[in-house]
Order: sequence, then C-alpha cells, then structure tokens
Amino acid sequence: MRFFHYILAGFLIAQITACVVPRHHVREEVVLRNGNTQTGKILHCDSLALTIKGADKSTSVLPWEEIDSVRGLRLRTWWVGANVGFSHTPYFSVFRNEGMAANGLVAQAKVGWARHGRNLQYVHFSAFPNPTERLTKFGYGVQRYLWQGYLQQNGIFLGSEFNLLNAKLNNGSQISIEPFAGYDRQIKEQWRLQIKMGIQVNPLNRNNGTGFCTSVGFNYQLRNLHKRYRQLNQQHIWEGQ
Repeated sequence: MRFFHYILAGFLIAQITACVVPRHHVREEVVLRNGNTQTGKILHCDSLALTIKGADKSTSVLPWEEIDSVRGLRLRTWWVGANVGFSHTPYFSVFRNEGMAANGLVAQAKVGWARHGRNLQYVHFSAFPNPTERLTKFGYGVQRYLWQGYLQQNGIFLGSEFNLLNAKLNNGSQISIEPFAGYDRQIKEQWRLQIKMGIQVNPLNRNNGTGFCTSVGFNYQLRNLHKRYRQLNQQHIWEGQ
C-alpha cells in the first residue's frame, strides 16, 4: 500500500508541475510559406502585415503574402463546467465513531483556467443531492490532456482533485485525493462533452477505504479561441488591438 502511495504522489506532482510551470514564454507561432517559423507576441495586425515581438525582444514586420498561418500557443481562457454521476465515497463519522460510505448520485460544479491547449486548473464544489447523505466536497483540481487537447475534436486526459470532505455533524473536514482519467469530445466550438472515472484515496483519514466515481458532464470555454485565430488567419482581424 505504501508503494501505491509513492506512485500516486509522483503522479500528482507531475500533474501539478505540468499545469503550473509555463511551457511557453510566447503567445503565437507564425508559420511562413518558406517553411520557417517565428514565435512571439502580436503587437499589431492590419490587412497588409503582422507585427510580432519575439522572445529576444526583437520586432518583425511580416507581410501577409509571406505568412501561411498563425496559431496560438498560450491559448488561455476561463471556463466553467458541471458533472453528474455515481459515487462511492468513504468517510469517517465522528458523530457515530465509525467508518461510513456515501453511495449514490453526486453533482459537481467547476470553474477554472485553461492554457497551452492541454492544461486545466479549477476549483469545484460537489454534493450528494440525497438529503440522507449530507456530504459535500470542496477542492482544487488539475487536468492534463495526454492526447489532443481542449481545442481538438477529441481528447484523452488524466488529472486529480485535492478535496476537503465534509459530513454533517462531523468536527472539521477530512482530506481526500481523487485521481481520474477520462475522454471528451467537442460538440461546439466552446462546448466539450466529457466522461471520466476516478478513485478516492484517504491516506490521512481514520476511514482509509478506497472510493470511486464515474460521471458525465460538460465544459464551456468563455473565450472562443477557434474564432479568434480564424478571424486572424482569414480576415486579418486581431481581437483586442
């Protein structure tokens, strides 16, 4: 069991590092018709040329007839989401002085920040609608795509949540760690439908039983990144300048 905890800890550290440490110090990549590329931040755009500031602080003016396409690298946007599914959630009841488990329908609401096309961070609140359970979770989550990303048609991801588990009549919160894996699909430019499955690990709780959850849900991106770069490439319009 201790070996499993070491593996889990390594996985979680890798997830957080991937989401927190920036992978790119530039915002866009310009692909030229001659096969070369330039990366940096777009300073100005009009119907004739694109002005970009590189990572070395140099500025280049690139005529559109020399540009094949421009794609985003940071791809930052806020997003909101919701999931509903079935959960088996072990916890310790201080009131009854025994280990218990909540079983049944669970609903989750999320709000977070996405960047680099693959990394998501969020806070969430989860609750059992069944009033007999009286159980809620509040926590922080990270999610990283292993295949494709949140702007592609399909995606496969891994992630984890770090939760404070609260049961009615209990003294204080209990800590749970919940790694998960899943698949999602773009149904509209800003909407993604997902299915995910995860387990609950309680290494610090008096009830250290393992739980699980499977759910379906959606994520909605507040910024339409598809439209942003489509306008830039086709109409030479740069949002925000």
